[in-house]
Amino acid sequence: MAKPIHIMRWAPADYVNDPAVKLALAKRDFVASTFYPLFLFHAFIQGGELPANPVLLGAIVGLRPGDVERALEFWIEQGKIKESGGKLYHDRVRRDIAAELEFRQEQAEKGKLGGRPAKAEPLPNQKPVVFDRKSPPDPYPLPAPTPSAVAGSSDEPSFDRDAWLRRGWASIRLLSGLTGQEPELIAMEGSSYARHDGTVVGGKSDIRGLTQDRLVKTVLDLEASLKAEQSKNAKAAGQ
Repeated sequence: MAKPIHIMRWAPADYVNDPAVKLALAKRDFVASTFYPLFLFHAFIQGGELPANPVLLGAIVGLRPGDVERALEFWIEQGKIKESGGKLYHDRVRRDIAAELEFRQEQAEKGKLGGRPAKAEPLPNQKPVVFDRKSPPDPYPLPAPTPSAVAGSSDEPSFDRDAWLRRGWASIRLLSGLTGQEPELIAMEGSSYARHDGTVVGGKSDIRGLTQDRLVKTVLDLEASLKAEQSKNAKAAGQ
């Protein structure tokens, strides 16, 4: 059975009771109100930071650069979104991601010790031991630590297909926003490749159907294309 693809843990009470959120709604600033949750979601997906450039950020969250600038002005003034080195971030998103990565590292270290020990027979009238944390506190953020492209290596983490698929589709969605091209077409082009004899093989319409080595190469190619597209747009915005 395939591993479930987790989603970000959502705290609705924290959000709707936030004074800054209430202020935006009271002012009928629906642009700022729409932008904020989208920013939080994408910041988590992208590992805690998003570009401060309004053009690039607008492509990521799906809003016009002018609307992004207006919304950022409000949320930065409220102290919710902060900027450092050309990157935007949110304190809680950073904390949640740090806690998640720490948890994953802790689980990986425990796994190296040989897995779960055999369960001992309970003594009469013995109550079961309940541990504090039975599951991860949050989903694995992206970009995830790069898994090994070689399954079974003792020196590198095992191949995690779901993690690679999440990375690939995140890049596809961002490329779609930057170029205006349909995500399915990007996936099809990104998964095409040349055989050893030079014959070009057409890509699949869904990267989930790729073999392990092809999936890894496709995701890395998509990320390289995304980086090039973002660099091109950043240069164009600076002119």
